[in-house]
Amino acid sequence: MALPRGADDIFSAASPLAPGPEAETAKNYELGVRTNRPTFNASLVGYFTRFENRLQSFASPVPGSTTTETFFQNVGGVEAHGLEFSGQWKPQLLGGKVYFNTNVSYNISEFKDNFAAFLIAGNKVPDFPKWLFQGGVTFEPAPGAVLNISARKVSKRFTNFTNAESTGGYTIYNAYVDLGDGFGVGPLKQVKARINIDNIFDKDYLGTITATTATPATFRPGPRRTIQVSLSTDF
Repeated sequence: MALPRGADDIFSAASPLAPGPEAETAKNYELGVRTNRPTFNASLVGYFTRFENRLQSFASPVPGSTTTETFFQNVGGVEAHGLEFSGQWKPQLLGGKVYFNTNVSYNISEFKDNFAAFLIAGNKVPDFPKWLFQGGVTFEPAPGAVLNISARKVSKRFTNFTNAESTGGYTIYNAYVDLGDGFGVGPLKQVKARINIDNIFDKDYLGTITATTATPATFRPGPRRTIQVSLSTDF
């Protein structure tokens, strides 16, 4: 269960007879399998979620004035189902110095009810990609030295409840080098270094979505190529 959004406004109604909305609730079901082997481990999970009493904000002018007041009402449910796979493989063929990891999820999330004049039943919930992939390869050429290259792929996402607008998918590549086997130089001990490069190819993409009901959404662009260098030491 979850506290209603905008609870202060909801429960400070001018009239004590004004009924408040019901609390949002969710029922979640999961079934999965997991395996662990000397060079391989993985898990596969299927899930189903039923979210009920979804709260939706409404705006209405206050009688006798031009002031607009926002209030919340229960407008129905949302159902989501999907699969998620994650695993790691460290093949003996490469001497245990290289290993691969991945996480793939498939998700369908849909509104089950309309609200007001908006026919959204059966529409996809905005900002929920159908496919999400993350994977990478890590190379440890020597003790304390690690090189990692990874990718993150997000599929197309709808940006409003009526599914009248969408943004395309994108793929971002990242990398880091970690020199963690510290060495000493004069008074400095355990000197370590790490270099992070995010968005290696400087991909221009839309990251955060502020979803709307039927109008164009607003977005926050994803970060451009970012390089960070960290040095640490003991004295």
